[in-house]
Amino acid sequence: MVVDLQHLHRQHDGTAQARSTVREARLPTARLPALSLQLMLPDVLNGASFEMKLVRFIIDSLDHRHAEAHECKNWSEKKKDIDPSCGSVQEASSQKIPCSFSSCTTAELWSATCPKCAKQFCLRHRHPPDHSCTAPTQKDVKREEKEQAYKELIATLATSSENARQKALATENLAPKKKSKKLNPTIELMKMKMHAKGEKPVPLESRVYFRIYFPLESKIENQAMFFHKDWTIGRLIDNIAAAVKIQNMNNTGPEDKKLNLFHGDTGGHLATDATLSSLISTRRLQSGQALILERHQGPTIPLTAYLSNE
Repeated sequence: MVVDLQHLHRQHDGTAQARSTVREARLPTARLPALSLQLMLPDVLNGASFEMKLVRFIIDSLDHRHAEAHECKNWSEKKKDIDPSCGSVQEASSQKIPCSFSSCTTAELWSATCPKCAKQFCLRHRHPPDHSCTAPTQKDVKREEKEQAYKELIATLATSSENARQKALATENLAPKKKSKKLNPTIELMKMKMHAKGEKPVPLESRVYFRIYFPLESKIENQAMFFHKDWTIGRLIDNIAAAVKIQNMNNTGPEDKKLNLFHGDTGGHLATDATLSSLISTRRLQSGQALILERHQGPTIPLTAYLSNE
């Protein structure tokens, strides 16, 4: 039976009918004797104001509104929901969070998240050593990512450098060989006369000018020199070796250590007993040409190593 408080207030005139109605009133859901209107409302009707007693009644009721306060047998820790699709009752899982440690059965309303593996653990196993955590931290992961990116960058740069080198070699091999520039004897002779070195006693009218290239092992730069037109090739060799201080073993050393002169245009060997005047008269030589001094035995000498940069 539901209590109509307004009705009770209207009938609150001290009549027996109102008292009887109030005594028979009951709370329909709360089954506690302390909340029975039969025990409570007589004091309300016999006491001070009705409003004050009503406030007391409401406060006492609020104190027992929870299921635990009035020992409700129909209450459960698990909330039961009805599936709207099939109408069956389904039990919702507990709100407690189980510990992720394999040998731990603790379940609590809160949990600690491991910074390494991001799993949830109880208070006892919240630290990584407590649950034998082997997962790397976020800092470790970022460091490994940076190291991997650095290695990939180095590999990429190395590959690019190697590809560029191979491309350069291929281009160099495919490029046409630069031919040695043949000097104009007249122009070269004019330059030689300004800077040529030689023995000063040689008269000007008897001087013959040549650009001399020295043995590769000596690493001496080529230079212009003048000689007497009546000298033999053998004397030229002695004079050149003495001027630039190259060891001359033509009279004492083995054949492979002897110095020889070769034509700068043809690479042909010049006989040591031939004179400059005879070679010039037969047009085998011309003043202003190049001569190569080298420890080489044979009729010719390759010119590339000496004249490729000219």
